[in-house]
Amino acid sequence: MQKDSSLYEKLRTITSRQANAWKIFGKSVPLIVLAVFFLLHVFGFNTLSEQLLVVGGAFFFAVACIWWWWAINVMVQVANLMTRATEKFEEVKDDIVDVKKEISSRTKKSNKK
Repeated sequence: MQKDSSLYEKLRTITSRQANAWKIFGKSVPLIVLAVFFLLHVFGFNTLSEQLLVVGGAFFFAVACIWWWWAINVMVQVANLMTRATEKFEEVKDDIVDVKKEISSRTKKSNKK
């Protein structure tokens, strides 16, 4: 089981690093894109159709970013939940092994009598 546990720890570490990288990406890129939209608007997008395109794009982009942040946070919470569940299962497994040993030793004692 030690081999599975170390593999799990590696996977958890990799997942945690990737989630943190995506969090940074998900927070910085939307701000950069919104700044670019603003600068494009300030420096020349003056027609109504272009303004509607920018507003529509910004709206859809905002919805996508909010969803993205929500999804990343949920994934981190699920990863943390899985970590806690794995730790608890390890405790239960150890308790079962102890009970088996206790039953085995009692059975041997009763057979000797």
